[in-house]
Amino acid sequence: MNTNKVVIIGSTGSIGTQTIQALSKINAAEKQFEIVGIAAHMSERLIDQIKCIHPKAYSFSREIEGIDSAYYRDPVQMIESLRPDICVIASSGSDSLRYTVSALKNAGRVCLANKESLVMAGRLIKQMSKILHTRIIPVDSEHSAVFQLIQEERLEDIETVFITASGGALRDWPTEKLSSARVEDVLQHPNWNMGKKITVDSATMINKGLEIIEAAEFFDLKKEQIQTMLSYSSYVHAIAVFKDGSVKLHAGQPNMQIPIAYALTYPERLMRYDPVNFEPEKLVLKPMELEKYPAVQLAYTIINEPNSLKIAYNGANEVAVQLFLEHKISFTDIYKIVKDAVNETDSTEIESIDEIIQFNEWLKKKTLLKWRGLR
Repeated sequence: MNTNKVVIIGSTGSIGTQTIQALSKINAAEKQFEIVGIAAHMSERLIDQIKCIHPKAYSFSREIEGIDSAYYRDPVQMIESLRPDICVIASSGSDSLRYTVSALKNAGRVCLANKESLVMAGRLIKQMSKILHTRIIPVDSEHSAVFQLIQEERLEDIETVFITASGGALRDWPTEKLSSARVEDVLQHPNWNMGKKITVDSATMINKGLEIIEAAEFFDLKKEQIQTMLSYSSYVHAIAVFKDGSVKLHAGQPNMQIPIAYALTYPERLMRYDPVNFEPEKLVLKPMELEKYPAVQLAYTIINEPNSLKIAYNGANEVAVQLFLEHKISFTDIYKIVKDAVNETDSTEIESIDEIIQFNEWLKKKTLLKWRGLR
């Protein structure tokens, strides 16, 4: 059996480290995957990963002494050199769009955990995937669930797709108290162990807004077909309702190794989860009160709009979350910043990856200057 060569971009983050763990479990039965390249921006944990994995190459902010693996400053150059069978885009933020494009051009399969790529450039990414015959498999738990529910179905048969949310760390807080939420309050997610940014996004529910936009792009769903529900246990990930009255539900433990492993081994399921338990008591769902989560409502308003507004939604949020983590703004200021950026952005379709990257950087700098100047 041939060994699949894997590159992991963002290997020291939550998704990256769990990708390494999932691959270790899969390989325990029979080695089918080899990690040939890993990349991180500044985390020193990369050094330990290199010593453990011994990849052929790595990408980092600096070259590490005493390491035999080939060094690349830019992850794009590493992907181009290694040309892996599978590239896992586990890095967060809009900078990862470049890595996704490189992976599409140079890998056989892209396991995509980065929401920003499809939010900013969904139409172009899908065009590239089709032209280059590179399969994109979603890693996000909700999108992995939707993928598994509808991949063999006809779009015209789908009535509604429900994407679930935990509600984040502040789900039980009264709306009037949200402005007083501290960074340490927001980072206490009840179910998932994630990076700081995505944990904040889960509390503002901008994470769900991004996922709604991403689902529309990835699965060619209309705005009216996408709805949200709360699963406090994070046990239910998605539901598909069909026009013949049938309902399909995807559930499972809130462990990212499960969708990661599925993306790596699709269409097979090679990882073994221990113990495997079905917990029907966790199937409880609650309606989402959209008035408490204006970021979700805002996402719905821009789904069918040109991509400049989606770039503004995402880019302004990146700036706002960083300011919040630096204690420069309040929790509720995050949405204000995002809303202002969307309202101040001209509605235009940006037609190339390079122009999307340039516009995104300009918007983030503009947003940062405006809000840092006011605080």
